[in-house]
Amino acid sequence: MSVFRSLYRGETKFDFIGSRRRWYLASAILIVICVLSFVFRGFNLGVEFKGGTQFQVPVTGTSITAKQTEQAFAAAGVAAADPARLVGSGQTHQVVVTAKSLTPAEQNQVKDKVSKKLGLKQAITV
Repeated sequence: MSVFRSLYRGETKFDFIGSRRRWYLASAILIVICVLSFVFRGFNLGVEFKGGTQFQVPVTGTSITAKQTEQAFAAAGVAAADPARLVGSGQTHQVVVTAKSLTPAEQNQVKDKVSKKLGLKQAITV
């Protein structure tokens, strides 16, 4: 506790000002690494920016895999834009499938076909 007390009272013996150039250099290196990351890796844009329809298939209590879900969507006539992902934990396991933009009527048709193909009792959300 005495370290915090001396910091509070201004009785420290740390040379913050003397080592400032070292910390400027460390900060500059981190900024350069971050900028290079954007340049070389780019951004991972989601459905919000690229457009499309995102289906969330609840798989809690079932043995449905992401691969089976992709196959069910392919059988329904909708190709997945990205590979299906298993997300969530515990009672919120879901498989997320991203597809091209669909009208509400097409979305309902796809949801019905996929639900029948996978034998789901819970509703697929869009």
